[in-house]
Amino acid sequence: MKQLDVKEQARAFTGKDNWTTIDDPEAGLPSIRMSDGPNGLRIEKASGLGFPESHPATLYPTASLTACSFDRNLQYELGKHLARECMENNVQVLLGPGVNHKRSPLCGRSFEYYSEDPYLSGQLGAAYVNGVQDQGVGVSVKHFAANSREYGRMVQDSIVDERALMEIYLSQFEMIVTSSHPWTMMAAYNRLNGKYCCEHKELLDLARKWGFDGLFVSDWGAVPDPASSLAAGLNLEMPGGNHGSDEKILEGLDNGTVTEAMLEANTEALRTLVDRVSHPQVSNELQDRLAFAQTAAEQSAVLLKNEQILPLANTDSIALIGPFARTPRIQGTGSSKVNAKEADTIYDAMKEARMIFSYAPGFTLSPETVDFSLEEQALSLAEHCSKVVVIAGLPEGDEAEGYDRQTLSLPENQNHLIQRLAQVNRNLIVVLQCGAPVELPWINDAKAVLCMYLSGARGGQATVNLLTGSVNPSGKLAETWPMKLEDTPCHATFHNDLLQVQYRESIYTGYRYYEKANVKPLFPFGFGLSYTTFAYSNLTIDTSSDQPIVTATITNTGSLPGKEIVQCYVGKKDSRIASVVKQLKGFEKVELNPGESTTVAFRLDDRSFAYFDVNIHDWQIEAGVYQILIGSSSNDMRLEGELFRNGTLSPYSRIPLQYVQEACTTHGFTQMAFEKVLGHPIPEAEVRRPFTVNTSIQELQTTGLGRLIKKGIDLFRSFVEMPGVTEGMVMEVPIRMALMGSDRVTWKTIDAIADLFNGKASIFKVLRTIKK
Repeated sequence: MKQLDVKEQARAFTGKDNWTTIDDPEAGLPSIRMSDGPNGLRIEKASGLGFPESHPATLYPTASLTACSFDRNLQYELGKHLARECMENNVQVLLGPGVNHKRSPLCGRSFEYYSEDPYLSGQLGAAYVNGVQDQGVGVSVKHFAANSREYGRMVQDSIVDERALMEIYLSQFEMIVTSSHPWTMMAAYNRLNGKYCCEHKELLDLARKWGFDGLFVSDWGAVPDPASSLAAGLNLEMPGGNHGSDEKILEGLDNGTVTEAMLEANTEALRTLVDRVSHPQVSNELQDRLAFAQTAAEQSAVLLKNEQILPLANTDSIALIGPFARTPRIQGTGSSKVNAKEADTIYDAMKEARMIFSYAPGFTLSPETVDFSLEEQALSLAEHCSKVVVIAGLPEGDEAEGYDRQTLSLPENQNHLIQRLAQVNRNLIVVLQCGAPVELPWINDAKAVLCMYLSGARGGQATVNLLTGSVNPSGKLAETWPMKLEDTPCHATFHNDLLQVQYRESIYTGYRYYEKANVKPLFPFGFGLSYTTFAYSNLTIDTSSDQPIVTATITNTGSLPGKEIVQCYVGKKDSRIASVVKQLKGFEKVELNPGESTTVAFRLDDRSFAYFDVNIHDWQIEAGVYQILIGSSSNDMRLEGELFRNGTLSPYSRIPLQYVQEACTTHGFTQMAFEKVLGHPIPEAEVRRPFTVNTSIQELQTTGLGRLIKKGIDLFRSFVEMPGVTEGMVMEVPIRMALMGSDRVTWKTIDAIADLFNGKASIFKVLRTIKK
């Protein structure tokens, strides 16, 4: 193979265009094509700003739903189906899965992520990766790391203490690396403890220490400086184009920031990816994919409440209420939005099943409007039917990449209607279509609630099968549903600053927080009902080896076949350091006929008992007695045992014990306590001077020129379509994102713009840098 010279190696750092790498077959580097996304391919029909329309593809349920399956095999099959569609479309790398920790249900991209529990996210993510890569297609595990909100995602600094970072925000990535060896990992937009993830050498080196031998790719437009990013270990800047990144790298070579060894290693990382991916063309029938999409939705949906009203009977007359019954919410918005080849509806599925039902919209999808005429029509229909099924949910614009929700509320017109319907017909069933938890002020008025999250192309048929009992619900929540927004662990710090987000709750996040703070959720982590019942018995704990084996017997004690998700937690009551009540360390999904029993087994390795010791920067086991808890959800323990583990007699944690309860009652540590947890003062979050290429449009509003440019952007947006892009998203982007706006803009242009704002350059210098 031809050897690349340093100029060619520098050029190889940047992709060829928006979705492909450079093409140099003589050097063993044929172009690699990448595509969004985690729950279906999004191959853009044409390049453009925002999220342009994509070619039709199969739409699968989002991760927020499939995580509730607690089913590794289902994730593997999902990966397999996605890989085959990639091969049909000449895509070599699929940009997923997203495994970021669900820190708050407000996160606009929460629907793309699995769970608030890193063990569950890691296990499911690893299975997904294996499913894709076993077919010869690569993945890109994202977003590395601590990228837990959309607000300010491109400029924010995530301030996370070391223990929380290792135990909560990185352990799922580590699990996927060590067990599935992903071929690429995507570095996130944000800064982490002061450094942009794309140039965070310690972060990227940590993944290499775990055994990551793949390629680090940037999120699209996330590179703050090509030379510094390459020097830190990033291998590929995307999107591509001839924007002068190679010139920046060659400058780095001249000044010592970059070495020839770094360039060579970088090229080899790209060659390794090329060698790994295969390019066969395969055939996979659309109907097979749609059938799997339906199965995935059916096996993941969560029955949250059922007062002996479900399953529906053939003789029931149903009042079907809500426009989502005919125009369903089945996916989120942003880079993961799929142009679905086919998508069904609940209305059509009920018609096909010849159910006895009548339909009324009841409300509009404009959340500010209560249409009383539509309400009255729905109320009249409900009065004359035996049961009411309301399809409620969040409008599409509420959940999207690029911005977060401001509230956990459903639109008021939906809440208003549901409460009125309960007054005229007590047999009220609510089906929820949303990507993340919502408040349910009418929960006591509904006899049943079925959560479908965002259920993909066959969510309609799946919903009907679950309501009628053709399929027995078996999903369990992969995240806690709070009573109200004020109960969430990071409520005080989630949205309070554009440039900085302080993770003051530390390790007390998700169910770890609710249990430690003794805050009752609406529905706990791991919760979900079935149309049958299960008994737990015969707990055994075998400690004859280094890895204890825990077994339990599960019996279907009901009258219907069903599946149960058995959960294994580990806790320590008498810990001498700051700790949580318990943590998920194993789960198994079992299928049983009425009266049938089976034995489930969990092998607990050292990490099942370990905490991260920031004194030695490594994992440590505290010596003592540990609780082994087997249950049906995080707050429903059916069996309990104990075992002793050897370990350190002098455990160390920087989290002061005397501050733990305070942190759990005030939504995070106080500034003084958090600085003790961090081990250093909290950095100042203020508008940065001088301006740099990483300065946001929002920060530039402190200048007259910045305000003038904002007016120019507004004018530009009035003429140029930017699908999925809001004004808030525009204000939060850094100057360097102008690289994505035109092939004529280079890094020289971006540097000149920064100089312009600092009074070191004229507008004419900026114009001279723009390519003709």
